[in-house]
Amino acid sequence: MSALTQYLPLAAGLVIALLVYSVLASLNLSFSSTASGRLARFSEGQKSVPDRVGEGVMSRFGLDLGDWETNLRWAQLSGEYLGASTASVLGLAILSAGGAGILAFVLLKNPLALLIGAAAFFYPSMQLKSAAEKARTATRRCLPEAAAFIAGEMAAGVSVEEALGRASRLPGVIGSIIGEAKVVADTSHQLLLAHAGSPGTFRVFCDALGLPQLSAFAAQIDMVALRGAEGPRQMSAVAKGLARDYRSEVTRNATNLDNQLLFPTTMYFFVPMLATLLVPLFMGVLALFG
Repeated sequence: MSALTQYLPLAAGLVIALLVYSVLASLNLSFSSTASGRLARFSEGQKSVPDRVGEGVMSRFGLDLGDWETNLRWAQLSGEYLGASTASVLGLAILSAGGAGILAFVLLKNPLALLIGAAAFFYPSMQLKSAAEKARTATRRCLPEAAAFIAGEMAAGVSVEEALGRASRLPGVIGSIIGEAKVVADTSHQLLLAHAGSPGTFRVFCDALGLPQLSAFAAQIDMVALRGAEGPRQMSAVAKGLARDYRSEVTRNATNLDNQLLFPTTMYFFVPMLATLLVPLFMGVLALFG
């Protein structure tokens, strides 16, 4: 009888999981997590389970996920999370929290196990933030290369706007940013670069991404576009300045590397070693008094 009672929560959890699956299956929802699957559903007007859950919660509570939206844009510029939305990320977080919390509670049979579900809620947003930060880092690293490419094209007699358009063929995130800004300018029938004192579409697009280095790069390109015949020489100075700033940043990061590695080294090496030495000692002391 005790064995039956022991496995009863697990059996109940399996029954609940089957019921939830049958309900979701009856709704004819797609669980595909690949980029091609998400794009296909988006083109057909279909929505996945995380999309529906996230949109329902956002509309019910009026949530504003501006940071998630910015991180999602950066992740998509690097080729990840294609076809996803902030609602789908929120829905995935809610489903992950619910699933992990119920499973932990059923297996551990302790209400504190629900904290595992709370931790699982933040995992999708942490993944999204990590992908966005990688895209931002790649962009900062490629800015000097993009500026040098544009300067070389202008030195060959190409206009700054045409040189910027050719830079959209550069590999990586910076090429995607320039390409998407160019598409926005073409579809909205607006100028890509500054004209008559008004900023161009490229600068507005870069400002919306919230990366200071990228915004400064776009502002400098706009200034070059307004310089006329002095543009090639100005662009060459911009490329040299960006390269100098990037080298300074790399040197500064290398200098601070020891301080940045201090905490991870302490957590992953010193603390486990200390626990290995002290736990047996405390166990022996407790055994003496026990």
